[in-house]
Amino acid sequence: MNAPSPDAALPPPPSTSRLETETLQLYGQTFVLTGSIHSDVVHTEEYVLQGESADNWSQLLTYQRVRLPEPFPTDEYVMLLKRCLEQRGGAPRIRIVQQGKTASLFGIHYLATDRTPEQVALALLTIADPQRPNELHLVQYAVNPARLSLEEMELQIKRWQGRLQSQAASLVR
Repeated sequence: MNAPSPDAALPPPPSTSRLETETLQLYGQTFVLTGSIHSDVVHTEEYVLQGESADNWSQLLTYQRVRLPEPFPTDEYVMLLKRCLEQRGGAPRIRIVQQGKTASLFGIHYLATDRTPEQVALALLTIADPQRPNELHLVQYAVNPARLSLEEMELQIKRWQGRLQSQAASLVR
């Protein structure tokens, strides 16, 4: 792939004053911004439940915008990601739930590392704007099995799967 074009540059990083003050209200839960990283290619924001921290969370919501040098259908991107992770061995396991050229939904099981806890996640990858087919948007909802009971974890995953599946269904082409 080629390097991103100069017009793909993202705005400068937000001030740290946004951290822990910016919130999202989703499905009756309040998520607080705990991390924000920007580059010319990737814009990432991470949110945890209000009252939790980036180091000690039960539910994590991640939003990424990725600008690629050329258009890349979401189903192909997910398959490429899956192959790359499988080649690493011991890497996260991916299970595809629903896929299409403009929206794909998949589950991921991240094993614990020295820096991150075990995570069970659902991710929705979309091309949100047909006018920008090289810009992918990823929304990932993750639970930390060490912080939630099995029943609560299953309930939250099922709820979010339904929510993300309905979003994917409306975007699949």
